[in-house]
Amino acid sequence: MNNYEINLEINIKAPIELVWEEIINFHEYGVWNPVYSFIKGKFDEHSKLKIVLKNNMKLKAKILEINELNNFSWLMTIGPKFLFNSIHNFELVKLDNENCKFIQNEKFAGLGVKRFWKKMKLQTEQGYDYMNMALKYLCENKFKQKK
Repeated sequence: MNNYEINLEINIKAPIELVWEEIINFHEYGVWNPVYSFIKGKFDEHSKLKIVLKNNMKLKAKILEINELNNFSWLMTIGPKFLFNSIHNFELVKLDNENCKFIQNEKFAGLGVKRFWKKMKLQTEQGYDYMNMALKYLCENKFKQKK
């Protein structure tokens, strides 16, 4: 069986609490996030989300799990779930009081994944890498301003 998975991580010089507040603040994603233009929905387990990417692609997701200051995940679908779905996990690991690691993991499934995987993997990894760098810049600057 093929492994359709993306894993990216970045160390951020800011407290885990500050980074957590930024990654769960969906209303501000369009301001700083190079991947997501808009996410509408409540940050609660089992909440449904409407997502618009920077390329104007519209997606639907459902929050599966939230572990405060640690991780949250959502199930995203494009069309019928059997054609394309993914579970996207956003995780934070506390390194010390002023540093943490942000990890994105996404597992893809469905009949349509294999056909588009090579292109999709490259574009998704690049987008998430930009997102990680933007989050790092945002949080580190906010932390410096608070010092």
